[in-house]
Amino acid sequence: MLEDVANRFWTAQLWDEHRKTMDALIAQTQSADHARDCCDRLITRQEVDLAMTYCERAYQIEPTSDAVLYTLTYVYNLAKRGEDARRIAQEGLTLYPSSVPLMYEMAWAIAISGDQEGAIAYATDIYARANSAGLIQAELLQEFLEKAREW
Repeated sequence: MLEDVANRFWTAQLWDEHRKTMDALIAQTQSADHARDCCDRLITRQEVDLAMTYCERAYQIEPTSDAVLYTLTYVYNLAKRGEDARRIAQEGLTLYPSSVPLMYEMAWAIAISGDQEGAIAYATDIYARANSAGLIQAELLQEFLEKAREW
Protein backbone atom coordinates (compact mmCIF):
# COMPACT_ATOMS: atom_id res chain seq x y z
CA MET A 1 0.00 0.00 0.00
CA LEU A 2 2.66 2.55 1.01
CA GLU A 3 4.75 1.58 -2.00
CA ASP A 4 1.82 2.31 -4.34
CA VAL A 5 1.27 5.68 -2.67
CA ALA A 6 4.98 6.52 -2.95
CA ASN A 7 4.97 5.60 -6.64
CA ARG A 8 1.96 7.82 -7.26
CA PHE A 9 3.69 10.73 -5.54
CA TRP A 10 6.78 10.10 -7.68
CA THR A 11 4.74 10.03 -10.88
CA ALA A 12 3.01 13.27 -9.89
CA GLN A 13 6.41 14.82 -9.07
CA LEU A 14 5.39 15.46 -5.48
CA TRP A 15 8.93 14.97 -4.22
CA ASP A 16 8.49 15.79 -0.52
CA GLU A 17 5.44 13.56 -0.23
CA HIS A 18 7.28 10.77 -2.04
CA ARG A 19 10.24 11.03 0.33
CA LYS A 20 8.03 11.06 3.44
CA THR A 21 6.11 8.03 2.21
CA MET A 22 9.35 6.21 1.40
CA ASP A 23 10.64 7.03 4.90
CA ALA A 24 7.53 5.42 6.38
CA LEU A 25 7.83 2.42 4.05
CA ILE A 26 11.50 1.87 4.90
CA ALA A 27 10.78 2.20 8.63
CA GLN A 28 7.91 -0.27 8.35
CA THR A 29 9.62 -2.88 6.18
CA GLN A 30 13.30 -2.38 7.06
CA SER A 31 13.89 -3.04 3.36
CA ALA A 32 17.27 -2.15 1.89
CA ASP A 33 15.67 -2.48 -1.55
CA HIS A 34 13.20 0.32 -0.78
CA ALA A 35 15.99 2.53 0.57
CA ARG A 36 18.12 1.83 -2.50
CA ASP A 37 15.16 2.50 -4.79
CA CYS A 38 14.69 5.89 -3.15
CA CYS A 39 18.41 6.52 -3.53
CA ASP A 40 18.27 5.68 -7.25
CA ARG A 41 15.35 8.02 -7.77
CA LEU A 42 17.14 10.85 -5.96
CA ILE A 43 20.22 10.29 -8.11
CA THR A 44 18.08 10.84 -11.22
CA ARG A 45 17.03 14.16 -9.68
CA GLN A 46 20.72 14.95 -8.96
CA GLU A 47 20.10 15.13 -5.21
CA VAL A 48 23.33 13.38 -4.31
CA ASP A 49 23.44 14.32 -0.61
CA LEU A 50 19.93 13.05 0.02
CA ALA A 51 20.59 9.97 -2.13
CA MET A 52 23.63 9.26 0.02
CA THR A 53 21.45 9.33 3.14
CA TYR A 54 19.11 6.69 1.73
CA CYS A 55 21.94 4.56 0.44
CA GLU A 56 23.67 4.68 3.83
CA ARG A 57 20.36 3.59 5.36
CA ALA A 58 20.24 0.65 2.93
CA TYR A 59 23.79 -0.23 3.98
CA GLN A 60 22.78 -0.19 7.66
CA ILE A 61 19.92 -2.58 6.89
CA GLU A 62 21.80 -4.93 4.57
CA PRO A 63 25.59 -4.34 4.71
CA THR A 64 26.53 -7.40 2.66
CA SER A 65 24.20 -6.87 -0.32
CA ASP A 66 26.17 -6.56 -3.55
CA ALA A 67 23.57 -4.11 -4.92
CA VAL A 68 23.78 -1.92 -1.81
CA LEU A 69 27.59 -1.98 -1.76
CA TYR A 70 27.75 -1.04 -5.44
CA THR A 71 25.18 1.75 -5.12
CA LEU A 72 26.81 3.22 -2.02
CA THR A 73 30.21 3.19 -3.74
CA TYR A 74 28.65 4.89 -6.77
CA VAL A 75 26.97 7.57 -4.65
CA TYR A 76 30.16 8.24 -2.69
CA ASN A 77 31.96 8.67 -6.01
CA LEU A 78 29.27 11.11 -7.19
CA ALA A 79 29.73 13.05 -3.95
CA LYS A 80 33.52 13.09 -4.52
CA ARG A 81 34.09 11.08 -1.34
CA GLY A 82 36.80 8.89 -2.82
CA GLU A 83 38.14 7.44 0.42
CA ASP A 84 34.67 6.38 1.56
CA ALA A 85 34.01 4.93 -1.89
CA ARG A 86 37.28 2.98 -1.76
CA ARG A 87 36.43 1.57 1.66
CA ILE A 88 32.98 0.38 0.60
CA ALA A 89 34.23 -0.93 -2.76
CA GLN A 90 36.91 -2.91 -0.92
CA GLU A 91 34.27 -4.39 1.39
CA GLY A 92 32.25 -5.34 -1.66
CA LEU A 93 35.18 -6.83 -3.54
CA THR A 94 36.09 -8.90 -0.50
CA LEU A 95 32.60 -10.41 -0.57
CA TYR A 96 32.14 -10.38 -4.37
CA PRO A 97 35.61 -10.59 -5.97
CA SER A 98 34.16 -11.05 -9.48
CA SER A 99 31.92 -7.97 -9.40
CA VAL A 100 33.00 -5.91 -12.39
CA PRO A 101 30.69 -2.99 -11.47
CA LEU A 102 32.43 -2.77 -8.07
CA MET A 103 35.82 -2.95 -9.78
CA TYR A 104 34.74 -0.10 -12.06
CA GLU A 105 33.61 2.03 -9.12
CA MET A 106 36.85 1.20 -7.28
CA ALA A 107 38.83 2.56 -10.22
CA TRP A 108 36.81 5.78 -10.06
CA ALA A 109 37.23 5.95 -6.29
CA ILE A 110 41.01 5.70 -6.66
CA ALA A 111 40.96 8.50 -9.25
CA ILE A 112 38.65 10.69 -7.15
CA SER A 113 41.00 10.18 -4.20
CA GLY A 114 43.65 11.93 -6.28
CA ASP A 115 45.63 8.96 -7.61
CA GLN A 116 44.84 9.02 -11.32
CA GLU A 117 47.89 6.95 -12.25
CA GLY A 118 46.97 4.40 -9.60
CA ALA A 119 43.42 4.27 -10.96
CA ILE A 120 44.68 3.61 -14.47
CA ALA A 121 47.10 0.94 -13.23
CA TYR A 122 44.33 -0.71 -11.19
CA ALA A 123 41.85 -0.63 -14.08
CA THR A 124 44.44 -1.95 -16.55
CA ASP A 125 45.32 -4.87 -14.29
CA ILE A 126 41.78 -5.71 -13.32
CA TYR A 127 40.53 -5.39 -16.93
CA ALA A 128 43.11 -7.92 -18.11
CA ARG A 129 42.09 -10.33 -15.36
CA ALA A 130 38.35 -9.78 -15.84
CA ASN A 131 38.62 -10.15 -19.60
CA SER A 132 40.70 -13.33 -19.44
CA ALA A 133 38.29 -14.78 -16.88
CA GLY A 134 35.40 -14.02 -19.22
CA LEU A 135 33.60 -11.91 -16.64
CA ILE A 136 30.48 -10.27 -17.95
CA GLN A 137 30.63 -6.47 -18.03
CA ALA A 138 34.44 -6.43 -18.39
CA GLU A 139 33.87 -3.74 -21.01
CA LEU A 140 33.03 -1.34 -18.16
CA LEU A 141 36.70 -1.37 -17.24
CA GLN A 142 37.67 -0.77 -20.87
CA GLU A 143 35.28 2.20 -20.84
CA PHE A 144 36.99 3.55 -17.72
CA LEU A 145 40.40 3.25 -19.39
CA GLU A 146 39.17 5.08 -22.48
CA LYS A 147 37.90 7.94 -20.31
CA ALA A 148 41.13 7.94 -18.31
CA ARG A 149 43.18 8.47 -21.48
CA GLU A 150 41.46 11.86 -21.81
CA TRP A 151 42.90 13.07 -18.51
